[in-house]
Amino acid sequence: FHRLIGPNSYPPRSSKYALRIDPMKSLMPLKLGRCFLLLPVLLLSVNCSSHRIGDRGDCQDISDGMSQYDVHVLRSKRDDIDSEKLLASLESWNSTTRFKSLLILISNTDLNTLLPHLRVALQDKDPRVRAISIEGLTMAAESQAALIPELLPILTQGMQDEDPGIRLSSVLGLIDVTADHQTLRPQLLPLVADGLKDSSACVRAKAVARFQTLIGRLDSSELEAMIPHLITVVSSDSSVWARRHALDTVRMINIASEKIIPAIVTVLKDHPDLTVRSAAAYALETKEITPASVEALIEAINHEYSPLRIRAVAALVHTQPDTLMSQDNLSILSDQGLRTAIWYTECQGESKDDALAVFHALVAERDSRLNP
Repeated sequence: FHRLIGPNSYPPRSSKYALRIDPMKSLMPLKLGRCFLLLPVLLLSVNCSSHRIGDRGDCQDISDGMSQYDVHVLRSKRDDIDSEKLLASLESWNSTTRFKSLLILISNTDLNTLLPHLRVALQDKDPRVRAISIEGLTMAAESQAALIPELLPILTQGMQDEDPGIRLSSVLGLIDVTADHQTLRPQLLPLVADGLKDSSACVRAKAVARFQTLIGRLDSSELEAMIPHLITVVSSDSSVWARRHALDTVRMINIASEKIIPAIVTVLKDHPDLTVRSAAAYALETKEITPASVEALIEAINHEYSPLRIRAVAALVHTQPDTLMSQDNLSILSDQGLRTAIWYTECQGESKDDALAVFHALVAERDSRLNP
């Protein structure tokens, strides 16, 4: 592999990044790290099976068998790769070699020259190779609108593939095309909605996260038509990860609050996973205040889970600070919740006048409890 990409193509990782990503590998001498980290990439690698595993809600059903760091290295742009040898390696009998070669080429070469190879890769027996070829074709179509008629049938068919990795590449490609081509939206948005219902939690989570790129592109009627599908993920998805992504997405939407806020409030009050409830409180930070949301946020401020308390305080300070100065609400704050609210508003300092006023009200409530 060292010969394929050139002698100086692999930058040494910094000690800080190495410790965060892979503490054991960071202990290797630099020269050993340069050799052993990249040598298996295009040689007889057997640790990346071409067979997907079952859906565990965390993308292991779409895993390519590599660490995030190794994926980052392969996708990094470099000036000294040997494109000819990488292109030759696309003919390798080893599917991992073909996959990783194509991944490097997509990030480092002119996609116009790569198009014939991407089309061939669509027929590869390894689903990883097929998935990355779909990604490459989508990237090429961003600058070549003439490729759209060829790409759309590929993406549409990929949405029906039995392999979740291919479905993921396809739905993300559909979202990207939808963002750039307004005239195609009536045809593509129903397919994007299907991606939000995929059997793979990873597909649903990543699709709903990528949907954020559409929020500023869709007109209000198009966006409103998609909101029920987003709310379904928020309200009833079996994946905690997908729900958190969906909550982050609806947080960015500034229409149809009458539909979105009740769904968020229900999650905030009832979901068993505290990280999801924290995401719900964060989503309410951009929404209009309602009696139900105030009640749910005050209740969350009294919770034992500190991230949830902090997010609930932040939501009220940003949307309706007066609610935290109301004696009725102050009186039902637990001592722990009161301390969290004081800490948060004090951290805001003088940067926000509203937060400063809330801080003084909270301190007065604390003092009244200490000196009844």
